[in-house]
Amino acid sequence: MDLVPLAAISTIHADNLVSPAVQIRYRTATRLLMQAIHVLGDEQAAVAAKFQLSNAMMRDVGPRIADCPCCDGILKPDVVFFGDYVPKDRVTSTLDTLKACDGLLVIGSSLMVYSGFRFCRYAREWGKPMATLNLGRTRADSLVDLKLNAGISDTLAYTLGQL
Repeated sequence: MDLVPLAAISTIHADNLVSPAVQIRYRTATRLLMQAIHVLGDEQAAVAAKFQLSNAMMRDVGPRIADCPCCDGILKPDVVFFGDYVPKDRVTSTLDTLKACDGLLVIGSSLMVYSGFRFCRYAREWGKPMATLNLGRTRADSLVDLKLNAGISDTLAYTLGQL
């Protein structure tokens, strides 16, 4: 994955954002994420960086996405936004992984959108044990074997401490 366009985003698009405060946050986030990519040096870090940059922009200026500095197309992270379709190859790959796994653990999702909930339905159909870790109700509450209605950070930190 070519990281140059990610670095260029901070210089090309930050000046077009609505306020100096947003520009500062955006440039800072860009710099920190580029440093993380340099340290981690992998494609997953680049995807995470693109997601964080896009999230920061949407939080600060609304759902306006920066143009790609290479092709002038829409710059979007490699995630599926609410209302978008999940690419078929990603669904197929996830279903193959689910078939091969021992169970399904859902962390931090209400599963209210079908794109996530469908995997719980398949897991139930295939006899896979399921657990959720989420504050509040999930769409899969009637399907899961274990529901942990607890904070994610504290629960995972405690769990890791017990290993």
